[in-house]
Amino acid sequence: QRAGVGLTTVCALENSVAPHLQTRLPAAMCVGLEEDAKHTFPPETGRVIRSALSGKTALGCGCGLGRTLDCARPLEAALAAPLPAVIDADGLYHLATRLDLLDARECETVLTPHPGEMARLLGRPVEDPVKDAQTFAAAHRCVVLLKGACTVIAAPDGRLAVNTTGNDGMAKGGSGDILTGLLTGLLAQGMEPFAACCAAVWLDGRAGDLAAEEKGRRGMTPLDI
Repeated sequence: QRAGVGLTTVCALENSVAPHLQTRLPAAMCVGLEEDAKHTFPPETGRVIRSALSGKTALGCGCGLGRTLDCARPLEAALAAPLPAVIDADGLYHLATRLDLLDARECETVLTPHPGEMARLLGRPVEDPVKDAQTFAAAHRCVVLLKGACTVIAAPDGRLAVNTTGNDGMAKGGSGDILTGLLTGLLAQGMEPFAACCAAVWLDGRAGDLAAEEKGRRGMTPLDI
C-alpha cells in the first residue's frame, strides 16, 4: 500500500490469521482460506487462491506461509498464475524442493532470499554472492535479489546491481517482509522486474537509514521502517 498500489488483497487462514490482518490493514481486502483444527491448508486452497488472483496484476507469496507439507499448496497455486510474482520467506523454503514450478513459469519471477535461503535453493552454502545470484538467475530465468550487507540483484539476462542503502539495524525479522510488499506493489503498477528490484531495495534501505537516524540502529524495528 505504501508503494502506491491501487488494491491489496490478502489471502490468509480465515480464523487464526485473517481477522488480525483485517484489523491491522483495514484498507486491504481479505480472502479467508479454510483451515482445519491444526490450522493447515486443505486441498481446496488452490481453487480459492486462483479465484482471488483473477483481475490482479502481481502477487507476493511466502511471508508467514508456514513450513508443513500442506503449506506448499498456496505456493503451487501462486506460481501457476500468469502474473509477475515475488517469492520470499517460507515460499522459498518450499520452492527449494520444487524448482520445477519455477522453471515452468512463463511470467517474471523475483526471488528475495537471505544467504541462508539462498543456500537452500543452491543446495550448498553461498560462496560468492554475486556469482551465485547471477548463475541461479540465468539457470532458472528469474531475478534474484540476494539480501545482505550489500544486497545483490541479478537478472537472467546478465544485468547486475549492488545496493548501497540500509544498515545493520534492518537485520531483524520483518524487515524483509516490508521489501516483499514494496516490490510486489511496484510490479503491480507495471514496473519491469529488475528496475522494480533496484527501486524497492534502495527505497527500503533509505527508509531503514532514516529510521536508524530517528530511533537508533539497535532500537529500530521494522514498523519504524
